[in-house]
Formats: sequence, structure tokens, C-alpha cells
Amino acid sequence: LPDRILRNHVVAAVSGFVNAISMGTVQWSASVQQDLLNLLTCLFKFGNLQDIASILNSCISSIAIEAWLGVLPQLLARIHIKQPSVRSVLHPLLVRLGEKHPQAFIYPLSVLLKSPVAERKSAAQSLMNSLRSHSSALVGEALLVSSELIRVAILWLETWHEGLEDASRLYFGDGNMAAMLDVLLPLHENLERGAETERETEFLGAFGQDLAQGH
Repeated sequence: LPDRILRNHVVAAVSGFVNAISMGTVQWSASVQQDLLNLLTCLFKFGNLQDIASILNSCISSIAIEAWLGVLPQLLARIHIKQPSVRSVLHPLLVRLGEKHPQAFIYPLSVLLKSPVAERKSAAQSLMNSLRSHSSALVGEALLVSSELIRVAILWLETWHEGLEDASRLYFGDGNMAAMLDVLLPLHENLERGAETERETEFLGAFGQDLAQGH
């Protein structure tokens, strides 16, 4: 289809979905979430068409902000999207949602902050900074809990076992010394910060000297 005709169809679809969502949220309907997902499809698939992003921005403001909580995982999954027109809709929506419901954002964002994808990690950091500007205490407490949960769930022994396997593959298999160091250096930095749990103390006692010599 020519862009002009496609744009007209998308505008009509956006208008229809927004009206359906607005009516559905007056008395919550099971179809609301499906309509929201369809609206997001219009954004992610056709947001680069002329004026679609600005139309979506003007329409989205008429939808109750609480409605977006049901599709928060889908919103956060695309925070690293590259198209500027799509980002101009997605990121302001996430900022608004974070201002009203910061507690819903904290833990999903704390996971994304550890993403190996640089663009996703950067976008998550930007949103976390926005949350910190109005909910700094909540952000600090949530990040502390998140890091401690990860520390309890993933022991140093497991982390080092996986790290050494990856480093060996990168060096001996791929001949990539820089990538090997990228894996190992953060592990050594953790050791240098010292043990904070009984299991970490046991790990240092068993392997700390050998690992320090290897460093």
C-alpha cells in the first residue's frame, strides 16, 4: 500500500482502539488489554510513518494511566527501540507511568540495568534516573533489595564457574583476549570489594589466593 493510504488506515485503527480502551476502562473490560496490545502494535510497526507518533501522543493522553500497567512488560521490552518517532511516544509514556506508579517500575528496571545489551541498559538507566528524581528513597531501597536477592540467588562459586568457562571459550576458542578480560575483570573487582556473606568468606578462603595470583 502507498504510505498515504497506509497512514489513513493506521490513524483510523488508532482512533478505534483508543475509543475502545477509554470505554472499557470506565467499567473494566477483559478486552482492554488486547486493545492496548493492538495499539502498541500500531506504534511499534507503523510509528515511523508521517504524523503517526504525534497522533498517538495526543490520543494516549486520553487513556487512564493505570490502564498501561497491564502491558508494562511489553512497554519495557521495547525501551531500547531505535526509531526516534517511536521513542518520542514510548519514553514520555513510561515517565508518566513511573511518576504515578513508581513501585511497579523498580524491579523490572533493576533487571534491565544488568542487561548485556548496551542500548537497553542505557534506556533503563535513563528511566531509573527519572524515577530517582521524585522517588529517590524507594529507588535506593529497591536497588539494595535487588542486589541482595541476586547475591543470595547466585553464589560466587557459580558466578566464577560460569565466568571462567566463558573466558576460556573466548580466549582459546575465539582468540578474543579483550572479550575474555571483559568477563574476568568484573569478577576480580567483586573479590577486591571483599566478602559480605558467610558463603563469600568461605569462597575467599578456598580460592581467593589462587584467583588473586591469577589476576
